[in-house]
Amino acid sequence: MTKPEHFDRLNNKIELGDVVVFPIANNLYIGRITKLNPKMVKVEEIKDKSSRWKREYNKYSVDIVKVPEKDAIVFLLKNT
Repeated sequence: MTKPEHFDRLNNKIELGDVVVFPIANNLYIGRITKLNPKMVKVEEIKDKSSRWKREYNKYSVDIVKVPEKDAIVFLLKNT
């Protein structure tokens, strides 16, 4: 069985461990790809150390956008 290939909204190839931005309701969150399913990808929300629970969401790949990891780190450091 071949590994599924997924591409984000901007047609960038998505792989395990990539940092992405994804929507929940009317908000955008930063997360990391943890699993590639045949139709969807599993995204774990990146939170600060104070948060107790890590949440994972199944999202269609066209609903997420891959971002450079250093940009996500800078954003998280500025807003925590």
